[in-house]
Amino acid sequence: MMQLDNKTKFSLALGLIIVISAAVLAVQQATNKKAVPTSAPVIANVPDKTKTDSSSTDALKNIAEPVMPTQAEIASIKTVRSTDGTDHVQGSTTAPVQIIVYSDFDCEYCATFAQTLAQAKQDYLDKVTITFRHFPLVGMHASALPAANASECAGEQGKFWEMYNALYAATRIAKLGETQISDDAKKIGLDMKKYNACIAAGKYNDKITKQAEEAKTFNVIGAPTAFINGQIIIGSNPYLDGVGSDDRKIDGIKTIIDRILAQAK
Repeated sequence: MMQLDNKTKFSLALGLIIVISAAVLAVQQATNKKAVPTSAPVIANVPDKTKTDSSSTDALKNIAEPVMPTQAEIASIKTVRSTDGTDHVQGSTTAPVQIIVYSDFDCEYCATFAQTLAQAKQDYLDKVTITFRHFPLVGMHASALPAANASECAGEQGKFWEMYNALYAATRIAKLGETQISDDAKKIGLDMKKYNACIAAGKYNDKITKQAEEAKTFNVIGAPTAFINGQIIIGSNPYLDGVGSDDRKIDGIKTIIDRILAQAK
């Protein structure tokens, strides 16, 4: 057996301590690493139509199994269907900037993004059109489907956008629920007899389900997801430029709109 002098023994012991310390530090860093930035969307998988129940309500219950998208999934997102007569639209379909958003009323990020879109509409007026489509994450958010139906039933009476604003206002203060939704319906002046009959019938479950399923064909994987002249925006991008939690520069919605308008000249 080889004999080691005291100096060599000390060097080996010191080296072992350094290796162990490095390993412990690596484990601590992995444990403390933040995975999702504050502007991240709420992610969901929408099931294949062949795998959903025949009932549209049951199908909606399966919409929200959480996943994190890969870069390949993000890169594969396709151009969205253009606005048509089934949509709720603010502005003209001939405006130079068309924003189509898939969203959930019972979603904090979506409520924040709604404010961002409102700012864009206020600043750019007839140059920007906003189209809303449903992507309710029913498995995560208890009021997602009731709120979606409420917006559609209000739309029957020509007050979709009034209800849209009321629902997101409630979400921003964490008060969205059955009582609040009913109170909002009264506050915006709906005929409550017609409204309540519409809600009780679940009249718009099919429309809501179809929009959520259609979103999958464009590889929409979370809410909010917007398409600005076909450019995909995943998550609640700020109005002005910002920096993500990973120090990555985020183009604000204003920057994206300005770029599109400059290219159109």
